[in-house]
Amino acid sequence: MAKIAFLGNFRVDFSSETHHAESLRSLGHTVVQLQETRATSLQVLKAALDSDLFIWVHTHGWKTPGGPDMGNVLSMIKSKGIPTMTYHLDL
Repeated sequence: MAKIAFLGNFRVDFSSETHHAESLRSLGHTVVQLQETRATSLQVLKAALDSDLFIWVHTHGWKTPGGPDMGNVLSMIKSKGIPTMTYHLDL
């Protein structure tokens, strides 16, 4: 099974991210939850580089602290051949 680094909002039990992480775990995957606005970009990069997949569900207006910026983080993840995915929570 896959190890998945997942950046999103896990502060509450009823968020989409929380439900998706639990579904992935029920399928046998390991999910590393990274709380958006708390996890630094370096923590995100480290977790993603140690994973088989990086998922990011971004909440509008929330920022990932630290450097490098998330555009560079995504480029570094891509350069290592690690797939990334997201989905949009709005209509």
